[in-house]
Amino acid sequence: MSKITDSNYRVGDLMKIYENRWKYLFFTLMNTIIFLSGNVLNKKLNGYKVYPSDISFSLVFGVLYGLILAHLIISFFDQQKETEELDFEVQASLHQLEAFNEELLAQNDELESFAHIISNKEKELREIINLSPIHIYLKDLEGKYLLCNKAHAEFIGEPIQGIEGKSQGEFSVFEKGKIDDYQLVDEKIISGNETNEYIEKINNGEIDQYFKINKIPVELTHHSKEILVVAQEITDLVNMQNEIDLKNKKLLEDNEELIRLNNETNRLANDFEKIIRLITGVIDDVSDEEYLKNIFALTLNLMSRSKKGIIYLFDQGIFKLVQAEGVHKSVADAYLKSYAPDLSVGKNEVRYIENKGSEAFNKFLCIGFYYGEKQIGGMSLESTLESKIFTEEDIRLFKSIGILVNNYYMNRKILEVQQTIQNSIIISLVKMLELFDEYTKGHSESVADLSMKLASEMGVKDTSAAYWAGMVHDIGKILVDRKILNKKGGLTFEEYENIKMHPYWGYQVLNRSEELKDIAKYVLYHHERYDGMGYPEGLVGEEIPLISQIITVVDSFHTMRSRRAYKEPMTIKETIHELKDQKGRQFSPMVVDVFINKILVQEEILEINEIQ
Repeated sequence: MSKITDSNYRVGDLMKIYENRWKYLFFTLMNTIIFLSGNVLNKKLNGYKVYPSDISFSLVFGVLYGLILAHLIISFFDQQKETEELDFEVQASLHQLEAFNEELLAQNDELESFAHIISNKEKELREIINLSPIHIYLKDLEGKYLLCNKAHAEFIGEPIQGIEGKSQGEFSVFEKGKIDDYQLVDEKIISGNETNEYIEKINNGEIDQYFKINKIPVELTHHSKEILVVAQEITDLVNMQNEIDLKNKKLLEDNEELIRLNNETNRLANDFEKIIRLITGVIDDVSDEEYLKNIFALTLNLMSRSKKGIIYLFDQGIFKLVQAEGVHKSVADAYLKSYAPDLSVGKNEVRYIENKGSEAFNKFLCIGFYYGEKQIGGMSLESTLESKIFTEEDIRLFKSIGILVNNYYMNRKILEVQQTIQNSIIISLVKMLELFDEYTKGHSESVADLSMKLASEMGVKDTSAAYWAGMVHDIGKILVDRKILNKKGGLTFEEYENIKMHPYWGYQVLNRSEELKDIAKYVLYHHERYDGMGYPEGLVGEEIPLISQIITVVDSFHTMRSRRAYKEPMTIKETIHELKDQKGRQFSPMVVDVFINKILVQEEILEINEIQ
């Protein structure tokens, strides 16, 4: 662009020189003619002779004068033209200045309007900030207030106008020793350009006030940075939190106490449960030795003055050690031999025995255990060396434990008698059924025996339930018409439906007895089929109780191998084939496999090489 402009200037200068050349030539020629004519005419008029030198002089002087005059005239006109051009440019510039001035005036109006809006917004913002209960204020790096809201002013106790421009140190509400700390925090915030949040406690002379303070670095001007502070009073929240902390602390203390009491309660509950179990004899079918070990552990736990003792059984005139605590087994055995006469203690009595010189024992208490009126064992506890003797409370507690054990054995004896009576009743009912149904003689005992063995092989805990359920599985047939049971030909639909009721009738009879309720359901379901096509409820697969599945297989096996009014017995080969063929349909596959591979082989009913 500059090259084009310079080129335009050069072209303009050349044109100007070219134009001025003709002007110079024109003015020079005219002036020469005028000067020559005037000089010749003057010579002529004055009567002088005109010489060639006069003409030459006139020509030279005319040319010089013409040139000077032409230059002056041309310069005048050029200056005039430049003045006109300059005037034009000035006029144009004035027009531009006027337009620019109008634009500036318009922008100024806009700025004034904007400033007015900002002023109004600032007032509105001030009003909003003043309505806020949160303290809001702006400080410079020297700690002077640039602005603050009404909440902060009221906190300080001065009007807003009396605060702005002053530093925090000039107000008594702030502790003098903290002003420098505030300054350091502000400088750190500015240098790091990061927001800072913390909780400040301020004492106004009466109470402690707590504030959650947020300090934010801002730059409202181009030459300095300021700190915007937003402080929310949280005194109530802190007090509430303190109360909560105190309550939590109290709750923790109470909780620890509750845990301690709960542990103590659990211990007592466990001891109480053990006592109840020992009273009732419900010890999960444990042996005498296991039961006495439980008694021994409970006694040592309850008797705080003793941590040493023995518990023993009396078998055929000899004391047999069950367990010892605090002494070696050999020492305990020697004690039993040495004190054997003293260990014969009356039923529900306590004997206090002095030491006969043994270093292993000090002074000890003895109780006897009785089965009916016969002593079968006992327990001896030594007092600790610190306490030396047992208290009356210890003796009463120890005696109570002896009574518990004796009651256990008495209850067990009663249960054994009841069980004997119950078994006799069941066997009598089975015998009655055999008289009623001539083809079932010996069937119930065989089913019961094989069912118990099969249940044991399959991991059933209560094998006795399998035995007695097998014994009475057909007891409901007593209510079936004898003619139907012993009918030699095929059964009608009504007769078959009548026979199908015998599991339900057997269940109804057995379920009325508390002792037989547990086996009643096994009897109810012993004609259910694995595929769900059985009766009375059409149970499927593992819905059928395992003991009922067992009885189903054993009952069917024995029935197939027995003579009935309507059929001859099947061979062992035919029976095994039928059991395998009905796996998954009538019978449980697992029960059939265990019965064939284990029970029939163990009972020597089947050889191993015959299984395949």
